[in-house]
Amino acid sequence: MRAFLTLSLVLYLTHYYLLRPANGAIGHSERRTLFHETSEIVAQKTRAALDSGLSIILCIGETLKEREAGETAAVTKAQLKPIVEALKESDWT
Repeated sequence: MRAFLTLSLVLYLTHYYLLRPANGAIGHSERRTLFHETSEIVAQKTRAALDSGLSIILCIGETLKEREAGETAAVTKAQLKPIVEALKESDWT
């Protein structure tokens, strides 16, 4: 039993350090819609999270209406622009 627990702990730690799970999602569509979070706010949150040593999942995307109108590229580019400006090259790892 002890060997099993030790192996489980080793596997857990290996999984944790190799995959580096994210500590949170930033920019999710519900927050953008319900709380009116702009891309600039998302950029500030992203910068603050990375400065605090957190790993994040950055969410971008268009609404159904924007997708049907063929605006996907323009919308996602506009969402990413402030975030790219707020980050350093070393943040993209």
